[in-house]
This record gives sequence, C-alpha cells and structure tokens, in this order.
Amino acid sequence: MARFKFQGVTVDQAGNLILSATVSAFLTGVSTVASIYTASSGGSAVNSVTSSSTNGLFEFWVDTDDYTIDQRFKIIISKTDFTSVPVDEITIFPYMIVPIENDAVTPTVTIGNAGDGLYSPSNNIIRMAINGLDIMQFDTSGLQATATSPAPTMINETSSITNPVFVFDNDSSSGLGRAAANSPAVIGGGVTLQAWGTETLTAAAPTLRHWGATILDSNLNAVDGTLGSGTYIGQIKTIVMTEASNSSTISITNHQTSDPEVATFNAVDETGVFLWSGTEWITLFATCTFV
Repeated sequence: MARFKFQGVTVDQAGNLILSATVSAFLTGVSTVASIYTASSGGSAVNSVTSSSTNGLFEFWVDTDDYTIDQRFKIIISKTDFTSVPVDEITIFPYMIVPIENDAVTPTVTIGNAGDGLYSPSNNIIRMAINGLDIMQFDTSGLQATATSPAPTMINETSSITNPVFVFDNDSSSGLGRAAANSPAVIGGGVTLQAWGTETLTAAAPTLRHWGATILDSNLNAVDGTLGSGTYIGQIKTIVMTEASNSSTISITNHQTSDPEVATFNAVDETGVFLWSGTEWITLFATCTFV
C-alpha cells in the first residue's frame, strides 16, 4: 500500500564515520531478517543496504504490504574490524497513514492496523472502517451504523417528547427522545409511549406535566393546578405532596368520574396515581381526596 523511508549515518561509538558499512534489518527482538527496499517504489525486497563510501549515509524503505504499521525493527551495522552493536525497537511506520486509496479496506486515515480508520466515499460523508469493513457513517443527517436494517441511527435534530433522535435507519420516528431536562422518553411513530422524570412545583396555578411524577411543595403557596388529557394509552401520572403548609387542589381533565375531577392534597405523602385509558384518567391509587 505504501512505503516509508528510514535513513541514517553509520558511525562508531566515538562518532567516527564508518564508510561502506553493511546495514542489515531484522524484525525487533528476533533474528528474523526483514524485507526492505532500496527505492520508494518498484524493485525486489532485500535484507541489507550499504552505507555511502563518502559520508556513511544509508537509506531504505519498508512497505505496509509486508508488515502492519505497529511492526518495529532491529538494525545491525557491520564491517570488518568493527564490533557490531544492534539497535532494537526502531519505529519506521507512522501510526497514522494517509494512502492514495479511499475505501474501507484502505481508509484514507488509517489508525493502528491497515483497514482501521476513516475515509470519505463521496462528498459530505465520512465512514469509519474496522478490519476493512464499514462500521459507522457520519453525514449531515447524523450518525448511522452500517449493519443490516434495522440499524441504530442518531439523527442530527433537536430532540423532543415526540421527536426521537436515537432511532433506526428504517424507522426514524421511533426511538428515544427528550421530554425535558433529566427526562427521557420512548417514542413510537412520532407518538410518546412512555416518559420519565420528576417536576417539583411551588407556584400557584401551574399546568402539570401529563407524564412522570409531580411533587407538590406548598411551603409558600397553595399549588393549585390542572392535569390535562394524556397522550398515549397506558400513560401513568403520579402526584404527591411533600410539604403541606397550604392545601392544594389539582383539577383532572377527563377523569373517569367527572370532567374535571378535583383532587385535594392536604398532608405530606398524600398521593394520586392515574392511568390514561386513551379517553380518560383512571384512578389506580389515591390517598388524596376528591371533591
């Protein structure tokens, strides 16, 4: 795929030039000879080169077709009347390669082994490859796995209680969204199926969330509010009073007994748990009182 150059000057331990010395290449830590080349392209592999007879300069190339880029090398300089000293653990390949090819097998930016990296198959698209296979794709719409459908996808949009951003490639309206801060939501076909989260209300006349739990803190004010209709069958709403300085009432729209039904909370831990049937709120559990 690509060749990388290594060069140096043959000198002795005192720094004196060793002219016309033999520079032999091996794999690091062993006696296995390495395949090196005398030019940046073409030619057959050799195991050694000879340094210059005038300045001791030597050079050779190693090829990524022969070795992975984490391969290290050992060099031994030898010449008659000189004691050879090996130099080991030499890094020749860079850990990031930018080849001419541009596909999953030889990604443009290779990190680690060949076939691991990033490349762009066309304008405005970046793909991640591992072991020569496409794994993920990034584009202006978001991030998508390249697995067979339904593959996980992250959409580059603002999430809401009806707009999921963690979805599937063949169903972009179903997945996970955000109902509010600290409140995830499960969405199917653009409709909220379930949402979680807790809100604490201290003000008078609020409108309650129709999902999750609502805490009534009436330390300073009566927390009188309204619970509107639910949005999906099976939705559960919990209301509980944690501070009871002021009696508070919640008007429940489309309750099974009346529209609206008024629930009164007078004491700490008084609770109402309601289920939305699709047309009305049904009381599942209540220690609050209805008037």
